[in-house]
Amino acid sequence: KDVILMSNPTRAPTKEEVREYYEQNNVSLKECANHFRISENTVKSWKKRDKAKGDDWVHPRGQRGNQKSNL
Repeated sequence: KDVILMSNPTRAPTKEEVREYYEQNNVSLKECANHFRISENTVKSWKKRDKAKGDDWVHPRGQRGNQKSNL
């Protein structure tokens, strides 16, 4: 996994930094929130707002292990 460091760790991460980490590292929203030490609800809110605008956060195709099978 790539490590994304904030330019100034004393400030809150930007939505873009959190999204980049989520999409590139194939982690859950909870893991992403824990990495940046922010509320999981904040991350969920950002993702939900972007999805409503037609810009959903996605993992690379087939990367998440908890996806349901079509069997």
